[in-house]
Amino acid sequence: MTPEERLRSIPSGSGSVRLELHRAWAEIVLDHPAKRNAVSPGMMLELRAVVEQLESWPGGVVLVRGEGEKAFCSGGDLAAVQAHLMKPDLAEAMSVFMSETLHRLAHLPQMTMAAVDGAALGGGAEILMHLDRVTMAQNAVLGFVHSSLGVSPGWGGGCRLIERVGQRLAMQVLVEGRRLPAQVALELGLVDRVVSASAVTEARAYLTKLTRREAHVIRGAVSLCRTAESTHERDVFLSLWGGPSHLAALERVKCKD
Repeated sequence: MTPEERLRSIPSGSGSVRLELHRAWAEIVLDHPAKRNAVSPGMMLELRAVVEQLESWPGGVVLVRGEGEKAFCSGGDLAAVQAHLMKPDLAEAMSVFMSETLHRLAHLPQMTMAAVDGAALGGGAEILMHLDRVTMAQNAVLGFVHSSLGVSPGWGGGCRLIERVGQRLAMQVLVEGRRLPAQVALELGLVDRVVSASAVTEARAYLTKLTRREAHVIRGAVSLCRTAESTHERDVFLSLWGGPSHLAALERVKCKD
């Protein structure tokens, strides 16, 4: 069985993942508030389908959020598969499937953001490590709490954490397994911005300003940062030079003169 087939062979659990397409950006919503937006097997499959849809969506920005204000995501919801947990092939299937899904999320052609209200724990913290920017409410918490549960990250978030903050700091975060207040997460470099109001509200306000730029311009910058090679930089530059956005900008400069 493939990892996907193995996931489909067990109870899907409750909760859902939905895609909301707005005028200028898309939102991935982890909708399972009764379980603090924990990701059930069915939600894992739905998340893959949403990511696949976004891979061909022409927009420039994607926002990931949890439903409600109590949690972004509290990790995996394993209650639905309690009877299957001791089967190594299921653990491997979930790890492979979610690692592949989040890898694809991290390599979308759009800029990706997270808005964290409430808690981002375990797998929820791993999801954040796959996104380009993270806005967090000041009363929210982030925790790689895996060690307190006797496990380690299994969705690719551990390696992404090391890439983000370095081996020494990542080791401390993983071994201690603490729930970090937003300000501490900011100081450690785990998030990019802490806000006093709702993170979702603040993120949307930022996106309203950001998406005044055309989607193809945003995607060009994203493509350059994803690849970071000089030849690719030149290709992106030439694809935008003389285009509608460039000509409009030149016209604005000309008018100011």
